[in-house]
Amino acid sequence: MTDIERLEERLSAVERTVIDGEHDFEELADLAEVADRLERLEDGFEELERRIADLEGRTDSLQGYVTNVDSVNESVEQQSASALAAVESLEERVEELERRSETTERVDQYRPTSRSQTTEQPIEEDSIAETVDRLVEGTDRERRPGAVAGAAGDGTTAVGQTDGGSASAPARAADSSDDPHADTPEADPDEIDRRYGERPDPVPDSEITADETDETGSDDDSFLSSLKSTFS
Repeated sequence: MTDIERLEERLSAVERTVIDGEHDFEELADLAEVADRLERLEDGFEELERRIADLEGRTDSLQGYVTNVDSVNESVEQQSASALAAVESLEERVEELERRSETTERVDQYRPTSRSQTTEQPIEEDSIAETVDRLVEGTDRERRPGAVAGAAGDGTTAVGQTDGGSASAPARAADSSDDPHADTPEADPDEIDRRYGERPDPVPDSEITADETDETGSDDDSFLSSLKSTFS
């Protein structure tokens, strides 16, 4: 039997006593005490209800906080995954750049240095044309024994005209030296690079000797002819 049931039973007994007209002072004192206890119990129940409501509110707040923490954790995990993927992508790009750099360094090691020098210091087209003309004319003079003999004998064949009436090689060389732009077109360095890979270094006249011409032979002649056809 609970306290409430006992209180109800005693209250019913008090009611019966009052109705029946039987008054017992001891029972009345007990009834007063019971009424006080009942009021205290009611006040205690109300306090408990308030505390329970407060606990429920705090519990709801904690649940919301925990839910927020869970969502934050999920967001942090997503950001961490994105950052990890970005770092992996950067590592792959760095490795690729390192491989390209190593390949470029290996290619630069085997690349001729003369090409870089010619690109940094471009050769003038006029000097190339004049050098080629001098090389061709010098080779022609050395390969014509009759002209050389005539020049040594009377000195007229080298400076005069041939049987066909054309000017000799020294005369043409003098004319070309007076006006280098008259008969020689401008040379294109890109066209020279495309055909021969690298530009030949200009060879001064003092370095061309008869011995070197004899050693080069037909290879020099064909090379000079190809250069001549390029600038013509």
